[in-house]
Amino acid sequence: MSDANSTDLIVSPVNNPETSILPQPSAPGMGLRPRSILDLTNEQFARLQTLAGYVSRSQMSIAKMGQSALNEQDVMLIFLEGLSLGMSEMSAIKSIDLIAGKPTLDAQGMLGLINASGLLEDIEIDSQDAYCSVTMKRVNRQPHTERYSLEDAAKMTATEWVSGQKKTIPLTEKSNWRQQPRTMLKWRCVAACARVVFPDIVQGMYTPDEMSSVEDVRPAAVRVERPAAPTAPQITASSAPGDEVVIEHPQQPAPHWATVPANQKALTDLLTELGLKGSEVLPKIEPGRSLTKWTDTTLDKDALFKRLREIAAAVPPAAPKGEKPRYGGAPAARQDYAAALLDLARGYFGLSESEVTELAGENWRTAYPNLDAAWGALVARTMNAPEKYPIYVNQAIYHPKSGKAQPYIEFIGPHKLTMFGRSTGFRAMVGDAYYNEWGVGEWDKHAVDGQGNPVVHDIGELLITWTVKDGRPIIKDVETLPDLPDDVLPEEDHADALPAGAVDLNAVFPR
Repeated sequence: MSDANSTDLIVSPVNNPETSILPQPSAPGMGLRPRSILDLTNEQFARLQTLAGYVSRSQMSIAKMGQSALNEQDVMLIFLEGLSLGMSEMSAIKSIDLIAGKPTLDAQGMLGLINASGLLEDIEIDSQDAYCSVTMKRVNRQPHTERYSLEDAAKMTATEWVSGQKKTIPLTEKSNWRQQPRTMLKWRCVAACARVVFPDIVQGMYTPDEMSSVEDVRPAAVRVERPAAPTAPQITASSAPGDEVVIEHPQQPAPHWATVPANQKALTDLLTELGLKGSEVLPKIEPGRSLTKWTDTTLDKDALFKRLREIAAAVPPAAPKGEKPRYGGAPAARQDYAAALLDLARGYFGLSESEVTELAGENWRTAYPNLDAAWGALVARTMNAPEKYPIYVNQAIYHPKSGKAQPYIEFIGPHKLTMFGRSTGFRAMVGDAYYNEWGVGEWDKHAVDGQGNPVVHDIGELLITWTVKDGRPIIKDVETLPDLPDDVLPEEDHADALPAGAVDLNAVFPR
């Protein structure tokens, strides 16, 4: 319990709105309580600032923004925007994002506010693969329907960062639209209908996805042989979702995916991994067509990469030469990589042989030309269900602050897993005893060796749970595991010394 003079952050009871930091959402049907900053007392405002500081330094802030973190001022702006909508502070930080400095509200947050307002009489959602329609009926009003299709989305453009460069692409080529188009159509349609039927509740706000596609609306870049006469944008009245006026830009053909530098690098890396030469494999890509360059293919990137793996799998294995691949130490011949792959799968993911078969398929022992290709394919498949494949690690590299880049930890494992907050978020996850035992606080003093190479730090046994965001693995949590007792010999059974599924990586991969 804190006394009356304590300066600690106090979370007030939900049923006492007069002392809450932000007004708590009312029960469904009881209406919202939007408030202004002018309604807050000095004490409430100060406590709100304290909470903003906590959030800005937390893992929630980093997870929300990816490689960077929200500063205290941005968090405060989100809290105040939520205040005007009638949201609690934590609901606001989960539902409101800042895009180019402008607050946006995700569609789930919009629907939550509408439900809490008590003004929604009925809602009907017709979600199909090619389109979605949403009908909302407000109390004492006529129902209103909005419809949005993949064809509508394909006419819009958006921006996406590729290899550090800002690229303009068709909206349907953004990663989230490629991976879950039906979900994106649904929430885009819900937001559009909400702005028409409940403009007073959502205050005309756009979703982050909508804002990213209107913030920099322009035709996709295309190379032309000579300048063409410019076509002026047409400004027309429209019944497009939530808009009164739409600026229609002439849509240009998107460039071939093989002209994008990031895709070119991914293609080169895959050819190297599979041991294939471009000039030799090009004629085999599309039967009946003789390709001379990668931009000649009619396959999309995913289909081409799948075709390359099929071609590599059909190549007869080369005779063993005694060289060692990057992982495990087994010869590179096709028939010899199975045991090494099992060691890797057990060491990093704690998988049994049957679980490897379930993940990689019945023919995983013979489907690939070498260990690198087999391991790369297995690791890639874990991206489809990261919650099923926590990762065991025992080494890490610390990257100190460099210029504007913030310091971060990189864990050595099958995926590139990084996290900020060595002395804050990471320390909170592993605890002070572990943090001090492994000298984590001293890593910045020994980040590189005498030749300037990163120092690999031993970190005991850690279990990392992770997820995938925008096609990249993101750390959710880090858990410490007990070390093996000193008197356990390598030939003894380790089953009782480690948690279920864990493997002693020091034994699997001798340093």
